[in-house]
Amino acid sequence: MLIDDYLSDYQVSYRHSIVIDAPAERVFPIVQKFDLSNAALLRFLFWIRSIPAKLKGQDLLGATLADLQKGGLLVLGTDSQHEFLLGFV
Repeated sequence: MLIDDYLSDYQVSYRHSIVIDAPAERVFPIVQKFDLSNAALLRFLFWIRSIPAKLKGQDLLGATLADLQKGGLLVLGTDSQHEFLLGFV
């Protein structure tokens, strides 16, 4: 897994997967455009992260991968269009 390149020893691990009946080349670009704002935990984390921007009167970003990258999210790695690792540094 890609995360092992960054965190070889960690206390908490969460893995989620679903089976999609389509080739990875077709699914991967679609996943990168998902709007993540509907996930409750992510919505809470995005809200916390948005507090400084709100206090400065700045426009808030959306929750697609492209929006998050504008806010500092990094794509740390991808693996043959089957896995991608995201992180804030």
